[in-house]
Amino acid sequence: MTGLLTPAHPSGAVPSSFWVILHPPAVHNRPTGTCKLLRGGSFADTGLLAAVSLLHIPPTLDVEEREPGRNGPNQGAICPFGGTAVAATQEAAAIPDGRGGVVGMHTGAKMGVIHTIPFVNLQRLHQMMGNSLDGAFFSVVKDASFTMGPKLETFEDNFAAYIGVRHAVGVGSGTDALHLALVACGVGPGSEVITVANTFAATAEAIVMAGGRPVFVDVAEDTLLMDLDAAEAAITERTRAIIPVHLYGQPVDMDRLMAIARPRGIKVIEDACQSHGARCGKFRAGGIGDAGCFSFYPSKNLGALGDGGMVTTDDDEIAHRVRLLRNHGEDSSRLHVESGHCTRLHALQAAFLNEKLPLLDEWNALRMRAAALYDDILAPADVVLPVRRDGATHVYHLYVVRVSDRDQVREELAGRGIQTGIHYAVPLHLEPAFAHLGYSAGDFPVCERAAASIVSLPMYPYIEFDEVSRVGEAVTEVTRA
Repeated sequence: MTGLLTPAHPSGAVPSSFWVILHPPAVHNRPTGTCKLLRGGSFADTGLLAAVSLLHIPPTLDVEEREPGRNGPNQGAICPFGGTAVAATQEAAAIPDGRGGVVGMHTGAKMGVIHTIPFVNLQRLHQMMGNSLDGAFFSVVKDASFTMGPKLETFEDNFAAYIGVRHAVGVGSGTDALHLALVACGVGPGSEVITVANTFAATAEAIVMAGGRPVFVDVAEDTLLMDLDAAEAAITERTRAIIPVHLYGQPVDMDRLMAIARPRGIKVIEDACQSHGARCGKFRAGGIGDAGCFSFYPSKNLGALGDGGMVTTDDDEIAHRVRLLRNHGEDSSRLHVESGHCTRLHALQAAFLNEKLPLLDEWNALRMRAAALYDDILAPADVVLPVRRDGATHVYHLYVVRVSDRDQVREELAGRGIQTGIHYAVPLHLEPAFAHLGYSAGDFPVCERAAASIVSLPMYPYIEFDEVSRVGEAVTEVTRA
């Protein structure tokens, strides 16, 4: 689809998701037909189409269409719809069935489609991989080695080599990666860990799980990355670790942070859950601090087909401790030397990730190309564009802009079939889960201003030129209205 509105295709060549508006031609003296749309297991009858009907239709749509004297019933046909509504002339409209035929016909309403641009499109990414994921699945089934085993070891070795460290330890999630890395670095009751307030809850949650106390600091106005002056000022004798969050795909200035932390004996645990493949100078994110933590949540730049995580490190002792903790505290002799956890990266997810890892740099390059196009198209828009830090490679897990009247902008975009997100709407110091820390509104003004204005636009490796253009033009039009 290259335009916002195109006629329905009799050939059945329709997008996998779009919005459908049924708009009657006019109110006649007598009805010409009735259309019934199956929504969520029950029929929603648009009656005689005597009034505008705006429906959100799920991906599977059953249409029963009868017009007196013509066409007859056409029942049970399936059409891959999932989107918004169109209409408008007194011509006949064909609803394609996706197999070269039509589901039904209605004289008096012309149907068109507005292609919905999803926030993330994993289906497109996986289609581009062909049958490799199928092969990985059946290989694991054939080996019947589902927990730990060679598939996990292979992926750990490959990911460690990619990041440029000696060790990579697979765990059940990014949250578990942060938790176990903190424990392995000596964080426990009485420890303070410095991090930012504009991150996902898991960053601070992991500190609490380890027994420590999160100490939040504000972020830089331009990049929204950790304010390192504030981090240095927050250090006390109880500070055991600092967690820089490589937010949205862009690394913190790790050279300066390590210069702050190392002389004081403070561990640095990189939250690289959004920055697979990003670089800080010549080093990759997750390979600079004492430990790096990654999430393989499906929508990440390197995503599994479920949850998964990884701890990366050059420190033999940290790696050994994380391996113990992830598997009930069990060592190589099968003795349980401490109370641990059950949080292992499943061999099936490791196999999927091993198929995806060789494609990561290509996918990141596609994200960067899309981001550059957004930058150009949004130049005249009334938005604050992402700022790239000198000396760092931004891999655009998210493309985040700042706008006035954020909720209205999102509503306008949704009405045009454009999905968006917010990362994150409430800074952690204002979340109920961390109220016990004693922070108040106004403590971190940059985080708070950003939380009220940020919008994440559609971003994924195979987003098309026309899709980026449409999003950018819509944002420009909406923000300048």
